[in-house]
Amino acid sequence: MANNFALDVAAFTKSFDEGAETAVRGTTIKLFSAFVYSSPVDEGRFRANWFATGKQPSTKITSSIDKDGSNTVSKINSAIMGIKDWSTFTATNNMPQSEVIEFGGYNDGPKTVGGYS
Repeated sequence: MANNFALDVAAFTKSFDEGAETAVRGTTIKLFSAFVYSSPVDEGRFRANWFATGKQPSTKITSSIDKDGSNTVSKINSAIMGIKDWSTFTATNNMPQSEVIEFGGYNDGPKTVGGYS
C-alpha cells in the first residue's frame, strides 16, 4: 500500500518543478523580448537576428527584416517553449555590429532606438 505522505510529497515536488519551469521560461521570454525591442532599428535586420537557444549559442545570421520585432519575438517564444532543458537559455545576435552596439561604440546612432524616433 502506498504511503499517503510520500504521494503528497511527490505531488508537491512535481507541482513545484512545473511552477519553477513556468517562471523561468516566462522570465526568459520577457528578457529576450526586451533585447529585441530595445535593439536599434535602421533597416530591421539587426532585430531579426536575435536567436534563442539552450546552452549552445546560435551561429545563425538571417537576411530577414523585422522592423517592429514581433516576428523575432514570436520565434524566440517558440524556441524557448520548445527547449527541453529549461535550466539554461542563450540569446545570440551574430550580426557584425552587435558587439559595437553592445559595448557602446555605435556613435552615429540609429535612426530609431527601441521603436521610437
